[in-house]
Amino acid sequence: QGRTSGEIINFMTVDAERIGNFSWYMHDPWMVLLQVGLALWILYRNLGLASIAALIATILVMLVNFPFGRMQERFQEKLMEAKDNRMKSTSEILRNMRILKLQGWEMKFLSKIFDLRKSEEGWLKKYVYNSAVISFVFWGAPTLVSVSTFGACILLGIPLESGKILSALATFRIL
Repeated sequence: QGRTSGEIINFMTVDAERIGNFSWYMHDPWMVLLQVGLALWILYRNLGLASIAALIATILVMLVNFPFGRMQERFQEKLMEAKDNRMKSTSEILRNMRILKLQGWEMKFLSKIFDLRKSEEGWLKKYVYNSAVISFVFWGAPTLVSVSTFGACILLGIPLESGKILSALATFRIL
């Protein structure tokens, strides 16, 4: 009862989705450590010391992704606040439509809704652009790790045979 209808709609759409997604992602922290550890061990068995370059590249990708994740969190928060404000105002306007029509205030309140929507759109743009950068880093990471590892192989004089290369490429995908 202490919540507005806009907040309740946001709870239903966003928070319910987050709760549903939790079951999919709750095991990620320990599984990521296990997968990265196994992938690095496989790389070490195949490529030797060049696997250290893969570890360094992986750590760099994680470090680059961390501030973008924090920004994403902040943008999501601001976007939800903007949605709450817009939904609250829209609900208030709809509840008091008779008064607005009698006084002829429709256009004034319509411009208020447009301003709130423009603010929400600004946060949504920032959120989506940041999401695109995160996706670019995520999908570009295997290439960066591959280049750094094979470059280290060349610098260290480790022979690159087709079996080692194909095995390493499959392992980079896991990594």
